[in-house]
Order: sequence, then structure tokens, then C-alpha cells
Amino acid sequence: MAFYKMQSGQHEFFFQLVDLNVREDFALWDNTNKRFLRQVEGVNNIDDLKFMKADLFAQRYPHMRKVSQYIRDIVVTIDGMPTQYSYGFKESANDQIIDEIRNRQQLGKNPLDYIFKYRKTGVGLDTTHVVVLMNEVLMNEVEK
Repeated sequence: MAFYKMQSGQHEFFFQLVDLNVREDFALWDNTNKRFLRQVEGVNNIDDLKFMKADLFAQRYPHMRKVSQYIRDIVVTIDGMPTQYSYGFKESANDQIIDEIRNRQQLGKNPLDYIFKYRKTGVGLDTTHVVVLMNEVLMNEVEK
């Protein structure tokens, strides 16, 4: 499945969740080469680095940082055409989605019947990721 990518200059988009599933994708960010790494020489499983203590990680990999994204299947409507994508949300945005799912379920509502808005503001390490529940749709746009 294709990943949704915001266009240059785009800071927000509306989406609907396809399901409640989420999967974590862990990588390292190489500050020197400005790219994500999913393999590191001498490490059999990169996920092992995820649980390495921060001070030891900083000693061994001084020019890298740990990064996780939370991949969800979403529907984005572009020019009136709903299309299913995968999207990697930052942890803060995913936590907000989890909170909204829990809130809808406590109200006896189906969280898949809602439109969400994702907004990204700022630059670099000062970037803020926000997800806001917008409105309930009368009919789920994703065909089951």
C-alpha cells in the first residue's frame, strides 16, 4: 500500500481511520548524512538498539538518534476521490489518536466513523504534530 506524503508547503490534511490497528516502525536518524537507517553495522537486529539505555546509546552512536513512527492505514480524500494510504504518525500524534479512539468508544461511538485533522507546524526539532477529531460522518467512507 502506498504511503501518503504531504506536498511541499502542505501543513495539514484530513483523514479517516481504516481500522484501529497500528504498528511501530523503529529506525535511527543519522545526523551526519541526514537519512534514516534501518541497518547498522555490527547489529543483527536494529530493534535491539531501541531498548539500549540512553547514555550508552549516546556513547556508541553520538551522531544518531532513535526515531519511531506509528503506521496506520487511513483514507484521504483528494479531489473528491477517497484513497487508502498508510501514514507514519509521530508518537505525540499517535497518542492523540489513541486518546480520541478511547473517548469515542467510551461514548459508545465507532471511532472509524470520524474525520480527523492532522497538522504539522514548525521546523526540525521544533516541529509540533497535532491530531484533532473533527466530525462524525454519516456513512463510513471505507468500503468493508
